[in-house]
Amino acid sequence: MRLKTICVLLFCLAYPAWAGNPYIKLSGIPEKLRIPLPADSNVVITATVKNAAAKSVWLALKPGASSRVMLNQVDENVFQINLRDPAAQGLLAAASGAGSFQVFAELESSKVLNSITVYYSVHRPSLPAPSLVVTFNNQTKQTRHKSNCPRWLSPDRVEKLGWKSDKNPVRSAVAKAGKLSFPFKKGQGSELELPVSGPVQKAWKQHGSLELLYGTHKADHKFCVLKTPPGSLDLKGNLGRMRVYQRSWGSVPGSNGYLGVSLGDITGGQVMLSLHDHNGLPLLEESSVKQGVHLSFRLQKQAYTLTLEKLVNRMFDSDYAELVVYSMPPAERNRIEALLSHLAASKVIMVQDGKDYTALQAAARLRTQFESEGPRVNSQKEFIRIAGKSRSIRLPGGKTVSAEKWLAQQARNLK
Repeated sequence: MRLKTICVLLFCLAYPAWAGNPYIKLSGIPEKLRIPLPADSNVVITATVKNAAAKSVWLALKPGASSRVMLNQVDENVFQINLRDPAAQGLLAAASGAGSFQVFAELESSKVLNSITVYYSVHRPSLPAPSLVVTFNNQTKQTRHKSNCPRWLSPDRVEKLGWKSDKNPVRSAVAKAGKLSFPFKKGQGSELELPVSGPVQKAWKQHGSLELLYGTHKADHKFCVLKTPPGSLDLKGNLGRMRVYQRSWGSVPGSNGYLGVSLGDITGGQVMLSLHDHNGLPLLEESSVKQGVHLSFRLQKQAYTLTLEKLVNRMFDSDYAELVVYSMPPAERNRIEALLSHLAASKVIMVQDGKDYTALQAAARLRTQFESEGPRVNSQKEFIRIAGKSRSIRLPGGKTVSAEKWLAQQARNLK
């Protein structure tokens, strides 16, 4: 019996209506409430004060808040508000991201009741981002980039950078290259401009990129990073391998995404292939290529070879091509490999820094150096010059000669 009494008491405290206590009943609340309301929609909330007479009823974000919107009385102790009302919209929109409100009622006894808490979300349409305006040196071409970043841009081609915005004015902007900063200033053609000459151009080139940041009346933003197109490919060991699937695009090794190879359908042992930079300019026009074909192209002043090494057809998966990019003609690389194989099979001893290395060890060390030198080695002759420095070769009879001289002689013999 005592347990039943406790349960009934708790039930009455949780539900004051059952105990005869005054409370506010809300109806008309949508399952999801979003402010501002969609166009031509109405959300009418009805507040009914139970077990007491109400003098006034209002909506507020929290108890005791001075900002409030009064509800209209439509019947005895029944009040309503349309959240479409501009005053209600303005009050609820004051929250950021998510908010909540309650309905309050002042009784004849001056006691104030509060309803359950109603939660809602606030949607703030984002203002359009300003546009980056790039003016090139010929003074006839001007490119306006809205939300996208041009990403790759040569400092030598750019005369000035600027910002334009109709609804979201740029109040400040800066370009950064490493630790150096260059502020944009008020210009005629756009809100803010930065001439790309002298120290700006020099810093951009030396750092390899230019970071652009701007500020509006709302916040500071990072727009993008303008990268300097690479003057050469960063290839390890003078080559880079890539796999590209048919009807797709693949980034060329060592280009950091600046160069790409596009393939068509792989059929009949051939494929339509093209090579272009990030801006879509072709370095190799589209053509039909067969397996084993070597294609030559240039990036800035550096020459490269693109070889279609293998075409692979698969029954239940996408066909693909295996390609290799060389920083030297394949014939030169083959001559270097032949020379290293000849060294490994010989009976000489290589001496370096007072240490002896067998022919096999010597070939392995020189191959490692070859793979690490990158674009510095463009021919067998250049490789022999670099590999022969500070090394000597001890012949089986005990005679010692310079490594450069011995390698050069072996290269002539292999011809």
